[in-house]
Amino acid sequence: ICANEKLMRDVSDLLRKQNESSAVVEKKLAEVDQRVSQFEPIKIQIDGMELMVDPRDKKDFDVAMVAFKSADFLKAERGFALLVNNSAKSPLMPHFLYWLANSQYASGNFKEAAQNYRQMLSRASNHPKAPEALFGL
Repeated sequence: ICANEKLMRDVSDLLRKQNESSAVVEKKLAEVDQRVSQFEPIKIQIDGMELMVDPRDKKDFDVAMVAFKSADFLKAERGFALLVNNSAKSPLMPHFLYWLANSQYASGNFKEAAQNYRQMLSRASNHPKAPEALFGL
């Protein structure tokens, strides 16, 4: 009986340690998943379109849009210009160019606005904002 009790205790200790180890591994995997997910594309809906975009681009776009909606057009222009310069392959590029042009137009930089409206139209002539970009021109 003594040997069986010791064996049962040992098995119980092993199971407890295994459960503790599993919990640690699961916690570490969750942390890795959370860190990696920051770099995985996210699905967004914008102007009736569904796009997979870099979450950093989406965050920076939202910050620039807040500035635009707050009539801080110079801050918005800087934000959209950074996105245009740093995120060349983003599916949001037509949006970046459109809102950069709108920010420039609102600031009175009509020549730069026209260049960015044209660039937006040359990249995405069938974009939902294309008619508004033509109007801006």
